[in-house]
Amino acid sequence: MKPTEAQKKKLEELRAAHPKRELELVLAGGREFYLASPTRSQWHRFKEAVADKTRRRVAMENLVKDCAVEPNAVELDELFERKPILAETLGDKVAVIGGADEEAEIADFDKG
Repeated sequence: MKPTEAQKKKLEELRAAHPKRELELVLAGGREFYLASPTRSQWHRFKEAVADKTRRRVAMENLVKDCAVEPNAVELDELFERKPILAETLGDKVAVIGGADEEAEIADFDKG
């Protein structure tokens, strides 16, 4: 996806306002989402919630709401009422912004 000049400018402004977090623009469901990497405590809270059977169903939604710079948590709640699977889509992107890497490899020195 090639961002527009307006999107680039907005992302730069949001990055300046949140200098300690990685911040990216994600386009999904026909909308723009400005998402930040989770803090260490947010990630730990998410991992604990996923392991707890009473909290696991909303764990991804809460992670996305914690990391969303725009739209805000209230707007996301309204959106997730209409498109609940969008939380998982956005949560996957939050994980990538936070350092998840599907391409990571372990060097195998035993094979020649």
